[in-house]
Amino acid sequence: MIEAPHLSMADLHDELALIHRRKHRTYTTALYATGEQGELTLKLDAGDIRFQARPVRCELDFRRALADAAGTEHLVLLVDYPADRLPADLQGRIAAGKVYPVDRSRRVARLFGASAVSPEVLSCRPLCDALLADPKPLSYGIAGSTVDLHTAWRALLFRAAGFPHDGELSEARLVQQCATNAPPPGFAARIGAATAVGKELLGYLGRSVGPLAVLTWRAWEAGKARTVAALAFVLDGGGERVRTDAGLRGSLALALKGVDPVLADAPKQDPALIQRWAALAGDLYLRLSDDVARAVLAEANEVVADREVAEALAGSRYLRVAFESTSQRLARVLHAAAAGPIDAGQLDEAREALERLGHHVLHKAQESGELVVRARMAVRLIAYLLSRPDLEKSAALLGSYGHVFALAEHYVAHGAYVDFARARARGPVDSELEKSIEAMLARADALRERDDEAFARAYVAWLNSGSPKSPTVIPISEGLDVFAAAFVKDQPHRRLLVALLDGMSWANAVELLQDCELKQVAPLRWSLGRNGGRVMPMLAALPSLTGVSRAALFAGKRVKAGESLDTSKDPERFATHAGLRRAGIDDAVLYLKDSVETSSGDLHPKAIELVRSPDRVVGLVINALDDQLGGARQVRVPADLGHIKPLGRLLVEATEANRAVLLIADHGHVRTDRMTSVGRSGDGKRYRYLADNEKSEEGEVVATNEVAWVPRGKAKVAMLYRDCDAYGSTAATGEHGGASLAEIVTPAILVGSDQLRRRVEVAEGRDDSELEVTPFPRPEWWDLAAPAPARPQPASRPKTPPPPPPPKKNQPLLPIFEAAPPPPPPPAEPAQTAVESPWLTRLCASKAFDGRTAAERKRLREVIAPRVALLADAGGAMPADVFAHRVGVLPHAVGGVVSELQEWINFDAYLVVEHDPRSKRVTLNVPLLDEYLKEAG
Repeated sequence: MIEAPHLSMADLHDELALIHRRKHRTYTTALYATGEQGELTLKLDAGDIRFQARPVRCELDFRRALADAAGTEHLVLLVDYPADRLPADLQGRIAAGKVYPVDRSRRVARLFGASAVSPEVLSCRPLCDALLADPKPLSYGIAGSTVDLHTAWRALLFRAAGFPHDGELSEARLVQQCATNAPPPGFAARIGAATAVGKELLGYLGRSVGPLAVLTWRAWEAGKARTVAALAFVLDGGGERVRTDAGLRGSLALALKGVDPVLADAPKQDPALIQRWAALAGDLYLRLSDDVARAVLAEANEVVADREVAEALAGSRYLRVAFESTSQRLARVLHAAAAGPIDAGQLDEAREALERLGHHVLHKAQESGELVVRARMAVRLIAYLLSRPDLEKSAALLGSYGHVFALAEHYVAHGAYVDFARARARGPVDSELEKSIEAMLARADALRERDDEAFARAYVAWLNSGSPKSPTVIPISEGLDVFAAAFVKDQPHRRLLVALLDGMSWANAVELLQDCELKQVAPLRWSLGRNGGRVMPMLAALPSLTGVSRAALFAGKRVKAGESLDTSKDPERFATHAGLRRAGIDDAVLYLKDSVETSSGDLHPKAIELVRSPDRVVGLVINALDDQLGGARQVRVPADLGHIKPLGRLLVEATEANRAVLLIADHGHVRTDRMTSVGRSGDGKRYRYLADNEKSEEGEVVATNEVAWVPRGKAKVAMLYRDCDAYGSTAATGEHGGASLAEIVTPAILVGSDQLRRRVEVAEGRDDSELEVTPFPRPEWWDLAAPAPARPQPASRPKTPPPPPPPKKNQPLLPIFEAAPPPPPPPAEPAQTAVESPWLTRLCASKAFDGRTAAERKRLREVIAPRVALLADAGGAMPADVFAHRVGVLPHAVGGVVSELQEWINFDAYLVVEHDPRSKRVTLNVPLLDEYLKEAG
């Protein structure tokens, strides 16, 4: 006999409503069920009928209940004993003369608000019983009107174990839920593996979800679910070594046995299960909360705490032991590169280790992420040193003052990035990797010191010789002539904003330009095309102080010794600049700090009004960077649009006003990260004024008052050239006034919005191709590309300068640059034949593009084929920002570039080339491209 079901008042109400849809001789009703005594009201055609529920356990109870009822009272008798045949007198007292059975299907359907239940559900009695044990309707609706097996099990898991009822029930989701939540009280008794419903549940999980679901459920009940999650990450990191590495297999055997003794030899006996388990790692990590992920990964690390075992897991993206193992490997490479000769193999090994660290989840953590950034900068220094040309040979090719020209050009093209990397790589020196980064920095620092000394001495000598004209560098006094007047002269459709960023070094500039490119602002082709794609170095006046160099820039001439350095006169100097006037710009307006920034540091309305004015050339001085040099060293403030508050709005206003922007500085600066006192005082941290009879000291260069500014009563100025030296101690983040490359080689670059060319064409009716933007030149070593064989720097070759004049009276001699006849012209270098990519040759010659027009074939040769060949030569994958720079577009345009490539080479709708915005990579299916080109011939 089937056990009588327990009915709630809601169940009774629905059953009575169903029975009394048709009229009976009496409302008193008997149901085969159990329940509680109570009262309920049912709305029927005859009106509201009140029923009294009475449990009866035998015929005697049955009769007593009927006898005790008042004449008008209606009963619902809950009969819990077999009553198939009632005595005739009892049959006459109840509706239909029988005890109504309660249909299980209706009850289950009622829980879900459905109209039917599938046969699979009804055939699983333990499932139905477990569902009906809690008669309250579910708090959510279901799709459709029939309860299927999957819906029923999900409902039970929701009620009994707290598992979400929506979404896919995958192995990864089950592991996540079990690793996150402990079993609720009474769980084992209700649906544990030992119960009838628990056994049915395991069968369902195995069939519908997978074998790991069964394993996880058992482990959850035993309190070992987090171990299951932890082992997913260990197995993922081990890969094939799980089967081949004896040490790893031994550690795993203990952990697997702890989950379930039958799993001890699973790596050999059931490799499919192990592989499936390992495959959970990626999805599982994304599902786990940060706190649970930390706990799970900590347990995973304990499984492989042995150092030798940890080496087998170096490829893991999740385990700390893998991060530490890879860090130690990179540290060994950096130590070797810092101590001896560098080769391409070291760069390859360092790049591979760095890539692993960058893909490890710990790189997103603040401390570890900062370490990865620093390590990346150190590896970039390896790549730089490996590709650095022989600057001594380059200088020799450029005459007596070759060190000025070669080192200044090299600094703009490479040294600025080196200084950015040096500054960004500095930090704590505790771990082995941090010590190796410091060692790499020491090597780069020593090289910079040699370059700074050679440049400083040559620069003073060049000034002493009258600053012979050179197409390679320009003095700051000619900055506005070269970068502003030349841009607007005879070009009435061009408008310009001169934005002077006080104290901006080239290291700041490259950081700023990288951020600008992300905001669709980049150098104009005019700025780069006039010097063979290079940026011309501009050299600050001596000493490299704001008053000295800024006055020279705005006045268009060097400030003589003893003259006033009052910066409040800069607007007057700018308005009367001779070069601007020759270009047709009279009385150009320049605003200083009070009219440029508000009290909150934002762009002042007066500055906005000036930029919007009809004046062709206007200027603003932004003091953000120079002011920041006096800030605390505990804070690193990036040189980007988010931190130079007025500049972002300024660029937007310039775009709206159809203006190009000359980003220019009056001098650079050196950081104080490694600065110590030289043991003597100065007039500033980097310079000191000398009387005629005073001598220079070690680490200084001296310029007289004929080529440098000095106050009245002084004859010369001594300047430090090493960026580690200071007169006295300093608490600032940066200093200037010295003669290093970072202080003297001053940024000046014309930039504009990528909309500028089109906007000018619409507004002025002039299509000016020189207003097109292009990425700022970035050395390949910065992207950790394999360097080409080093050769002398192909610096621009100026005319052979005249020999230096004899020293003037009281002018100090510089022994290492004694007057000498100019060297004979060097022999012409043999022409170097460019090696063409075989992919470029194949693409241009392929019959796959037959039928294209002549214009399209030209586009193929000049644009499409070189871009595809670039990807193919790189192995088929490239970071999107690197690809953008190599093909000469801004990062936001990569999607459009790839779309055009797809129109050419996505044969038969296959994705031969694609761009993934999430991973920020451009990929080329090289084998598929090769196959199509072979078929086409």
